[in-house]
Amino acid sequence: MKYRAILLILLFACLHCGPKYKRHNFIWEKQYDFNRESDRAYEVVISGKGDLFVLGSCREFSEKEFKLYWILKKFSSKGRENNNWNKKIKINFFDPIARLAADKNDNIYVVGQGYGTLNEERYSNWWVKKYLPDANEDVEHWGNKIIQNDSLYLLSAIDVDNKNNLYVGGRDRVEIEELRKQGDEEELWRKKHNELWWIKKYNENGVEDVDNWDKKNDNGNDDSLAGITMDKKNNVYLSGSGEKTVDGKQEYYSWIRKYDEYGIEDKNWDKRFGFGDDFFHSIIILIDSDNNVYAAGTFRNNSNDDKETLRIKKFSEDGIEDKKWDKKYFRDDSFFLAAAIIDKYNNIYVAGYGYNLVSASSENDMWIRKIGFDGQEDLKKWDKKIDGKKSIDESLGITVDTFNDVYVVGNGMNLIAELTKKDIKMLLDPNVSLKKAAEIQRRASSDDWWILKFRGER
Repeated sequence: MKYRAILLILLFACLHCGPKYKRHNFIWEKQYDFNRESDRAYEVVISGKGDLFVLGSCREFSEKEFKLYWILKKFSSKGRENNNWNKKIKINFFDPIARLAADKNDNIYVVGQGYGTLNEERYSNWWVKKYLPDANEDVEHWGNKIIQNDSLYLLSAIDVDNKNNLYVGGRDRVEIEELRKQGDEEELWRKKHNELWWIKKYNENGVEDVDNWDKKNDNGNDDSLAGITMDKKNNVYLSGSGEKTVDGKQEYYSWIRKYDEYGIEDKNWDKRFGFGDDFFHSIIILIDSDNNVYAAGTFRNNSNDDKETLRIKKFSEDGIEDKKWDKKYFRDDSFFLAAAIIDKYNNIYVAGYGYNLVSASSENDMWIRKIGFDGQEDLKKWDKKIDGKKSIDESLGITVDTFNDVYVVGNGMNLIAELTKKDIKMLLDPNVSLKKAAEIQRRASSDDWWILKFRGER
């Protein structure tokens, strides 16, 4: 009877979880709730050994104080967590951005934005932490490295080349002191958003290449950097967006530029995509095994039912566009592209979130799609729409490992703990005290880290 009861329990568990895993083809998943507060996994990279590194945030709230942290975790390909890699980096409320990268020697970089890190000024400094393969921090070369800015530098992107050089870039919101003194808030706000892009380069020992790579926007336009992508020859692709005034009207565009490792620009890659049928936004650059370049982004055709469309363009490394690859894919009112990756077979995986994709009441849902090397969408296996607990679920990062399996990280609302019907009834009671209501609400886990692994193409 004892063994029969165990078998019945296992059968019930399989019946409960089986359909979800079968439908979405999970290999494994991880969920984390740190302190019953808002927790999100944002970034994910694979080391050369095939280990998974995930960077995300967590909050700790008490009656006395409110704390924010960046959390870095490491997993094996089988999902086994390495507890030596439970890194916890304290930040403040105004530091919502951090980026993650791995170099060829399996060193891990975490680069974050630090508002007023060095002093009480409002300027956004940024910091770099480098962790060695043994999980120790490289304090000799990168310890407490903080770059002080005299303006509003904002971090956007990082990447590492084949020589283990680190590139860091972003945008600079310039404030005009005279406008501030005059109290012209409207003009000051406009000027603050006239952004310039910037990028810097450091070797693995933290020495900056100031001769070739202390770059700022040099084309006279109000451009904002969004992404940095390295190819196999250590060329650097930058992507971003900008705006200009034409006949008194603001026109928006997106752009791609390319530099070699010495900072010399390839003028064949001064690409710009403007309004109308040529418009892109949120461009993500991907490089395939032949060094071809893919620009994945979104497109909204205002003349055609105002829906978002995934768009992918393909170029040779010399900047020549493959006209057969101006692809437009699925469309949805609430579609948001968050991340993209290309595998060793040149298949493209894209991920993000959208509203009520699973059902009329599922609210924000994860989605993951695959575009084959031939440009055709794999709707049979990879039209994935995932709802956790009928609330906010988001795919925020994606990568592939050495076996070509796919990892997606993000967040789901109340995955670990949610309010019971009794809890909800008590919250609706007008006589419940504020203290008691807060206590009840904290029984739910709020946003939780969500890490998913899928079987990729072999």
